[in-house]
Amino acid sequence: MSFITDAGGAHSEAKSLLKAAVSHPTALAVFVTTGGLVVQLDGVPGPVRTVVALPLVFFAPGYMLAATIYPERYTGSHGDDALLSGGGRDRHGLHPLERIALSIGLSVAIVPLLGVAVWAAFGEFTRALVLAGLVSVVGLLLPVALARRYGLAPDRRLVTRPRTQIRRFGRWLSGSSTAETATNVVLVASIVLAAGAFTYGVAVPVDGESYSTAALLTDQDGGPTAEGYPTNFTAGEPESLTIQVTNSENAETKYTIVETVERVTIRNSGIDVVDRSELGRERVTLREGATARLDREVAPDLTGESLQLSYYVYKGSAPEQPSRSTAYRDLHLWITVEPA
Repeated sequence: MSFITDAGGAHSEAKSLLKAAVSHPTALAVFVTTGGLVVQLDGVPGPVRTVVALPLVFFAPGYMLAATIYPERYTGSHGDDALLSGGGRDRHGLHPLERIALSIGLSVAIVPLLGVAVWAAFGEFTRALVLAGLVSVVGLLLPVALARRYGLAPDRRLVTRPRTQIRRFGRWLSGSSTAETATNVVLVASIVLAAGAFTYGVAVPVDGESYSTAALLTDQDGGPTAEGYPTNFTAGEPESLTIQVTNSENAETKYTIVETVERVTIRNSGIDVVDRSELGRERVTLREGATARLDREVAPDLTGESLQLSYYVYKGSAPEQPSRSTAYRDLHLWITVEPA
């Protein structure tokens, strides 16, 4: 009998563990992983990618952390004054609206910290790195959330029942009078319109919002960084530099980067180039959201002090004589070049 009892207890324990594992945190982790793949795929249209990315960034990490901290189901009242009254003296867990608001707030706090960690680790922001960070955060929190959930009695675990929520929403929407029903309908319509307008504004790119960025980097012990530039050269002897270009043009873009050394004169109206030596040209095609790093071995042939090592970035082809006025982006470094 003891064997049968032990077997039955083990079966019940396994069933309880399975119910704890197959839950909304697991479903959210699956959504984050799938959504991350969708956002990362090249063939997905930009608006679709943005709509999928919004809950990944502004909801998923915070909800998983909230599920870890507050694994209990809400036991207070669900009336209109539940939030104002605290839900009752014997309340446990978070009210659904509190959980949603906390999830958004925690996500807004987590994502900037994740961005700092990505920049500190890799020295750049890319879509792939940010998505990998979000998936990692959710993946690390998932087992903790499941363990916290499993540690509760089954009747105290947070359970999301869509049908119950829909019925509760329907009762609230209908109200107790015609005036209350009309007010609730107007409120819901306003929220839906506001959310739709926000999503459309984020998902549909505006012409003025497309841009590209360029940066001059050096390779230090910790990786590429925007400091420690070589400023003293010897003619004909190369020094290493890296040009980084990031495409945020909302479309695949071709770039031409022209590398020159220039002797200049400074006037009140600006800088005039009096002598120029072109060291090379690089052409690169970047898909939307991609970043390219071009390693250059710079060996100036002009000599003198207060020379400018210049990089002119063009979309498409570059003219024979590049300049600040015609370049899409331009980078400059003051250098001194000694004769060999």
